[in-house]
Amino acid sequence: MEIYVNREGTQYGPFGIDDINTYLQDGNFSPTDLAWHEGLAEWVQISSLEGVQVPEWGNDEPAESEPEAVTIVAGSSKKKKIIIYAGVGVLVSAVIFAAVFILVIQKGDGDSAKVDTTPKKNGVPAKKDGNDPGKGVELPTGNGTNSAAMVSFSKEIQPILKNKCVKCHGEDPAPDKIKGKLNLTDREGIEKGGENKDAIKPGKPDESLIVKRVNDDKDPMPPEGKGTPLTDEEKTKIKAWIAQGAKFD
Repeated sequence: MEIYVNREGTQYGPFGIDDINTYLQDGNFSPTDLAWHEGLAEWVQISSLEGVQVPEWGNDEPAESEPEAVTIVAGSSKKKKIIIYAGVGVLVSAVIFAAVFILVIQKGDGDSAKVDTTPKKNGVPAKKDGNDPGKGVELPTGNGTNSAAMVSFSKEIQPILKNKCVKCHGEDPAPDKIKGKLNLTDREGIEKGGENKDAIKPGKPDESLIVKRVNDDKDPMPPEGKGTPLTDEEKTKIKAWIAQGAKFD
Protein backbone atom coordinates (compact mmCIF):
# COMPACT_ATOMS: atom_id res chain seq x y z
CA MET A 1 0.00 0.00 0.00
CA GLU A 2 1.45 3.35 -1.10
CA ILE A 3 0.61 6.19 1.27
CA TYR A 4 0.87 9.90 0.46
CA VAL A 5 1.13 12.53 3.23
CA ASN A 6 -0.14 16.13 3.12
CA ARG A 7 1.58 18.42 5.58
CA GLU A 8 0.55 22.07 5.67
CA GLY A 9 -0.50 21.97 2.00
CA THR A 10 2.64 20.16 0.71
CA GLN A 11 2.33 16.53 -0.36
CA TYR A 12 4.96 13.79 0.02
CA GLY A 13 5.33 10.13 -0.78
CA PRO A 14 4.57 7.48 -1.51
CA PHE A 15 5.59 5.71 1.73
CA GLY A 16 5.00 2.28 3.23
CA ILE A 17 3.22 1.80 6.57
CA ASP A 18 6.56 0.95 8.27
CA ASP A 19 8.04 4.23 7.02
CA ILE A 20 5.05 6.15 8.38
CA ASN A 21 5.46 4.55 11.84
CA THR A 22 9.21 5.31 11.82
CA TYR A 23 8.70 8.97 10.92
CA LEU A 24 5.98 9.30 13.58
CA GLN A 25 8.36 7.93 16.23
CA ASP A 26 11.12 10.35 15.08
CA GLY A 27 8.73 13.29 15.19
CA ASN A 28 8.99 13.97 11.46
CA PHE A 29 5.26 13.36 10.98
CA SER A 30 2.41 14.26 13.34
CA PRO A 31 -0.59 11.96 14.01
CA THR A 32 -2.78 14.85 12.83
CA ASP A 33 -1.09 15.18 9.42
CA LEU A 34 -3.32 14.12 6.52
CA ALA A 35 -2.79 10.89 4.55
CA TRP A 36 -4.28 9.25 1.44
CA HIS A 37 -3.90 5.89 -0.31
CA GLU A 38 -5.76 4.18 -3.11
CA GLY A 39 -9.21 3.13 -1.94
CA LEU A 40 -9.81 6.17 0.30
CA ALA A 41 -12.41 8.69 -0.82
CA GLU A 42 -10.68 11.60 0.91
CA TRP A 43 -7.68 12.61 3.00
CA VAL A 44 -7.74 11.36 6.60
CA GLN A 45 -5.53 11.83 9.65
CA ILE A 46 -2.48 9.54 9.78
CA SER A 47 -3.61 8.23 13.16
CA SER A 48 -6.74 6.70 11.58
CA LEU A 49 -4.84 4.54 9.07
CA GLU A 50 -4.84 0.80 9.68
CA GLY A 51 -1.47 -0.36 10.99
CA VAL A 52 -0.32 3.07 12.20
CA GLN A 53 1.25 3.05 15.65
CA VAL A 54 0.81 6.45 17.25
CA PRO A 55 3.72 7.18 19.62
CA GLU A 56 3.00 7.74 23.31
CA TRP A 57 3.80 11.43 23.02
CA GLY A 58 1.02 11.70 20.45
CA ASN A 59 -1.64 10.30 22.81
CA ASP A 60 -0.63 11.36 26.30
CA GLU A 61 -2.53 14.14 27.98
CA PRO A 62 -1.72 15.51 31.41
CA ALA A 63 -3.91 13.83 34.00
CA GLU A 64 -6.06 15.96 36.22
CA SER A 65 -6.09 15.21 39.94
CA GLU A 66 -8.64 16.19 42.49
CA PRO A 67 -7.34 18.63 45.12
CA GLU A 68 -6.31 16.97 48.34
CA ALA A 69 -7.45 18.55 51.59
CA VAL A 70 -5.09 18.70 54.59
CA THR A 71 -6.33 19.74 58.03
CA ILE A 72 -3.88 21.55 60.32
CA VAL A 73 -4.58 21.97 64.05
CA ALA A 74 -3.72 25.55 65.05
CA GLY A 75 -4.10 25.10 68.81
CA SER A 76 -5.69 23.05 71.62
CA SER A 77 -8.71 25.35 71.89
CA LYS A 78 -9.14 26.34 68.28
CA LYS A 79 -8.93 24.28 65.16
CA LYS A 80 -8.61 25.92 61.80
CA LYS A 81 -8.99 23.92 58.62
CA ILE A 82 -6.71 25.03 55.83
CA ILE A 83 -7.22 23.49 52.39
CA ILE A 84 -4.01 23.01 50.47
CA TYR A 85 -4.64 22.23 46.85
CA ALA A 86 -2.37 19.66 45.38
CA GLY A 87 -3.86 20.76 42.06
CA VAL A 88 -1.25 23.56 41.97
CA GLY A 89 1.41 20.93 41.45
CA VAL A 90 -0.67 19.25 38.75
CA LEU A 91 -1.08 22.57 36.93
CA VAL A 92 2.68 23.17 36.91
CA SER A 93 3.27 19.67 35.52
CA ALA A 94 0.72 20.27 32.76
CA VAL A 95 2.45 23.50 31.69
CA ILE A 96 5.85 21.77 31.52
CA PHE A 97 4.38 18.87 29.49
CA ALA A 98 2.74 21.26 27.00
CA ALA A 99 6.01 23.16 26.49
CA VAL A 100 7.95 19.94 25.80
CA PHE A 101 5.25 18.73 23.36
CA ILE A 102 5.39 22.00 21.38
CA LEU A 103 9.20 21.79 21.13
CA VAL A 104 8.95 18.22 19.77
CA ILE A 105 6.43 19.26 17.08
CA GLN A 106 8.50 22.29 16.04
CA LYS A 107 11.58 20.10 15.76
CA GLY A 108 9.93 18.09 12.97
CA ASP A 109 8.68 21.08 10.96
CA GLY A 110 11.63 22.98 9.48
CA ASP A 111 11.70 23.79 5.78
CA SER A 112 9.53 21.08 4.22
CA ALA A 113 9.22 22.73 0.83
CA LYS A 114 12.46 21.16 -0.41
CA VAL A 115 13.78 17.78 0.70
CA ASP A 116 17.11 16.10 -0.05
CA THR A 117 17.08 12.61 -1.50
CA THR A 118 19.01 11.44 1.59
CA PRO A 119 16.66 10.68 4.55
CA LYS A 120 17.10 13.14 7.39
CA LYS A 121 16.22 12.77 11.04
CA ASN A 122 14.91 16.31 11.47
CA GLY A 123 13.36 16.84 8.03
CA VAL A 124 10.62 15.14 6.07
CA PRO A 125 12.30 12.10 4.47
CA ALA A 126 12.58 11.48 0.74
CA LYS A 127 11.18 8.42 -0.98
CA LYS A 128 13.46 5.37 -0.80
CA ASP A 129 14.09 5.19 -4.54
CA GLY A 130 15.58 8.69 -4.50
CA ASN A 131 12.62 10.67 -5.89
CA ASP A 132 12.13 14.05 -4.26
CA PRO A 133 8.60 13.92 -2.79
CA GLY A 134 8.44 17.69 -3.00
CA LYS A 135 8.56 17.35 -6.80
CA GLY A 136 6.24 14.36 -7.05
CA VAL A 137 2.80 14.30 -8.62
CA GLU A 138 0.18 15.78 -6.30
CA LEU A 139 -2.91 13.74 -5.64
CA PRO A 140 -6.49 15.02 -5.63
CA THR A 141 -8.45 16.05 -2.58
CA GLY A 142 -11.31 13.87 -1.38
CA ASN A 143 -13.77 15.07 -4.03
CA GLY A 144 -11.18 14.74 -6.81
CA THR A 145 -11.81 18.26 -8.14
CA ASN A 146 -8.68 20.11 -6.99
CA SER A 147 -7.40 21.42 -10.33
CA ALA A 148 -4.01 22.28 -8.86
CA ALA A 149 -3.47 18.66 -7.92
CA MET A 150 -4.91 16.94 -11.00
CA VAL A 151 -2.64 15.47 -13.67
CA SER A 152 -3.44 16.95 -17.10
CA PHE A 153 -3.78 14.46 -19.96
CA SER A 154 -3.08 16.98 -22.74
CA LYS A 155 -0.17 18.71 -20.99
CA GLU A 156 1.51 15.80 -19.16
CA ILE A 157 0.30 12.36 -20.27
CA GLN A 158 -0.17 12.83 -24.03
CA PRO A 159 3.41 14.11 -24.55
CA ILE A 160 4.76 11.03 -22.74
CA LEU A 161 2.72 8.66 -24.92
CA LYS A 162 3.72 10.53 -28.08
CA ASN A 163 7.45 10.49 -27.30
CA LYS A 164 7.74 7.05 -25.73
CA CYS A 165 4.85 4.80 -26.81
CA VAL A 166 3.17 5.54 -30.15
CA LYS A 167 6.07 4.20 -32.19
CA CYS A 168 4.62 0.75 -31.50
CA HIS A 169 1.09 1.80 -30.60
CA GLY A 170 -0.44 3.85 -33.39
CA GLU A 171 2.26 5.64 -35.38
CA ASP A 172 1.59 3.16 -38.20
CA PRO A 173 -2.23 3.06 -38.51
CA ALA A 174 -2.26 -0.37 -40.15
CA PRO A 175 -4.10 -2.71 -37.71
CA ASP A 176 -1.43 -5.41 -37.94
CA LYS A 177 1.25 -2.85 -37.05
CA ILE A 178 -0.37 -1.70 -33.79
CA LYS A 179 1.03 -3.79 -30.93
CA GLY A 180 -1.65 -5.49 -28.87
CA LYS A 181 -4.26 -3.54 -30.87
CA LEU A 182 -3.62 -0.69 -28.44
CA ASN A 183 -3.70 2.66 -30.20
CA LEU A 184 -2.35 5.41 -27.92
CA THR A 185 -2.59 8.23 -30.45
CA ASP A 186 -6.14 9.30 -29.58
CA ARG A 187 -8.78 9.11 -26.88
CA GLU A 188 -10.85 6.47 -28.67
CA GLY A 189 -7.93 4.06 -28.93
CA ILE A 190 -6.90 4.64 -25.32
CA GLU A 191 -10.42 4.05 -23.99
CA LYS A 192 -10.74 0.79 -25.96
CA GLY A 193 -7.78 -0.53 -23.97
CA GLY A 194 -6.26 -2.84 -26.61
CA GLU A 195 -7.13 -6.43 -27.42
CA ASN A 196 -7.74 -7.36 -23.77
CA LYS A 197 -9.40 -4.03 -22.91
CA ASP A 198 -7.31 -3.77 -19.76
CA ALA A 199 -4.59 -1.30 -20.73
CA ILE A 200 -6.16 1.45 -18.66
CA LYS A 201 -8.67 0.91 -15.85
CA PRO A 202 -9.75 4.32 -14.50
CA GLY A 203 -9.26 4.52 -10.74
CA LYS A 204 -7.34 1.22 -10.68
CA PRO A 205 -3.71 1.86 -11.67
CA ASP A 206 -2.40 -1.38 -10.18
CA GLU A 207 -4.81 -3.35 -12.41
CA SER A 208 -3.96 -1.36 -15.55
CA LEU A 209 -1.70 -3.20 -18.01
CA ILE A 210 0.09 -0.03 -19.10
CA VAL A 211 1.28 0.60 -15.52
CA LYS A 212 2.47 -2.99 -15.19
CA ARG A 213 4.35 -2.92 -18.51
CA VAL A 214 6.23 0.37 -18.01
CA ASN A 215 7.40 -0.95 -14.62
CA ASP A 216 8.33 -4.44 -15.86
CA ASP A 217 12.14 -4.66 -15.86
CA LYS A 218 12.16 -8.06 -17.59
CA ASP A 219 9.80 -7.12 -20.44
CA PRO A 220 9.61 -3.31 -20.40
CA MET A 221 7.61 -0.96 -22.57
CA PRO A 222 8.95 0.42 -24.80
CA PRO A 223 11.08 -2.66 -25.63
CA GLU A 224 14.85 -2.32 -25.71
CA GLY A 225 15.91 -0.68 -28.97
CA LYS A 226 12.41 0.62 -29.72
CA GLY A 227 12.60 3.86 -27.78
CA THR A 228 13.74 5.63 -24.63
CA PRO A 229 12.50 4.07 -21.35
CA LEU A 230 10.14 6.13 -19.24
CA THR A 231 11.62 8.01 -16.30
CA ASP A 232 10.39 7.38 -12.76
CA GLU A 233 8.61 10.74 -12.84
CA GLU A 234 6.80 9.84 -16.08
CA LYS A 235 5.73 6.46 -14.65
CA THR A 236 4.44 8.20 -11.52
CA LYS A 237 2.43 10.70 -13.59
CA ILE A 238 0.76 7.95 -15.63
CA LYS A 239 -0.12 6.02 -12.47
CA ALA A 240 -1.51 9.13 -10.76
CA TRP A 241 -3.55 10.07 -13.85
CA ILE A 242 -5.17 6.63 -13.91
CA ALA A 243 -5.76 6.75 -10.12
CA GLN A 244 -7.57 10.06 -10.62
CA GLY A 245 -9.95 8.44 -13.10
CA ALA A 246 -7.95 8.70 -16.38
CA LYS A 247 -9.78 11.89 -17.33
CA PHE A 248 -9.23 13.67 -20.65
CA ASP A 249 -9.02 17.46 -20.93
